[in-house]
Amino acid sequence: MTQLVILAVCLEILTACVGLFYIKTNKVGIYTKYFVYILFFIAFTEVIGTYNTIADTSGSNVLKGTVFENNYWIHNAQLIITFTFYVSFFRNLLKNKKQKKIIGVLCVLYVLATVSNLVFSDIYFESISKFTYVTGSVFLFLTILIYYFNLLTSDYILQFKKSLPFYFSVGLLLYHLCVTPLFIYNGYYTRTVSESFVKVYFYTLITMNIIMYTIFIIGFIRCRTKK
Repeated sequence: MTQLVILAVCLEILTACVGLFYIKTNKVGIYTKYFVYILFFIAFTEVIGTYNTIADTSGSNVLKGTVFENNYWIHNAQLIITFTFYVSFFRNLLKNKKQKKIIGVLCVLYVLATVSNLVFSDIYFESISKFTYVTGSVFLFLTILIYYFNLLTSDYILQFKKSLPFYFSVGLLLYHLCVTPLFIYNGYYTRTVSESFVKVYFYTLITMNIIMYTIFIIGFIRCRTKK
């Protein structure tokens, strides 16, 4: 399992590097640049998040018994930032000002609600917040559907194969549609309850990570400007 996690993290770093090459060699908008920076941010937090595994294998885990024994606090903060950005990214692509305003307001409410949930509960250091993850997934899913509707009613539908946001949307949609249902039940099925479910969840998570980042890389390659 450790090898698969390392493979997934390496793919995240590779995707961020391919994205950096893309924005350096093509004329892109500010949100596309931020998307690549978010990829680096995710890869960075994933690498930093391995500190607890390193501490466990060191033989003298000084973090044991402290709130930093697990890396949930990193991922809880990461989820709020990434979901908020992804929604903002697709919101920026919309032409309808009313839709953009509604999504903007909902985005602010999402941040306020998720931060409040972490502050006024013990979840921040104890586990991944289901409220943050599930609400963010549903919010992102709806925003992407609105983006698709706008795409279908515009001339851009004829050039969607050369649209980088389209590849981003496909990767994110596939990932969250497959992972979110399993994530909801993950807290109820520990190894002592169902080791099979834990394995299915783990391998699904790794597989969908690989698929999503591969789609991102394909998007960067296909949408590059040929000199």
